[in-house]
Amino acid sequence: MSAGFLRVTAPRALATACALAISAGTAFAQVQATFLHTLAGFAGPLRYDGVRVSVDQERDETYVIYQNLVHIFNPSGMEVFVFGDGLELGQILDVVVDRNGDIILLSYKDSRSAVTRCDFRGVPIGPMEIKNLPAGLAFGANRMIHRNDLFYFASLASSSVIVTDSNG
Repeated sequence: MSAGFLRVTAPRALATACALAISAGTAFAQVQATFLHTLAGFAGPLRYDGVRVSVDQERDETYVIYQNLVHIFNPSGMEVFVFGDGLELGQILDVVVDRNGDIILLSYKDSRSAVTRCDFRGVPIGPMEIKNLPAGLAFGANRMIHRNDLFYFASLASSSVIVTDSNG
């Protein structure tokens, strides 16, 4: 699949957000938030601020990026593994888990955004190249979402989204 591209202008984004807010009344009423537990390690509760959180619903694990480390928590909120302390991955910006259980990291390294496929322990398997972008568009994502076997890479600075599959 070729990478898709969407550029969202500020007025169009604002109009879309307003339309969704007006028309989604009952959709928002069906969502309820509850407090389950405090994230913890073997030394006790962990206090984090300014984190990126990703949930692997299939394996019921939570991934938290804090101070360039990826912390993995089990369903009870207990930290079971941490990786990313080496600089070979660059500055870790976002994390998702694909349907095969591979951890996909979006990072910033060597003055550019990079996507790296890792095994379940965070050991790099190889890069995920983003191909077939329109002329003049550089891959500069700083957010990533994985849904229905598609990756959505967003650049907040350029108000753009690139949609692709696992082949880039």
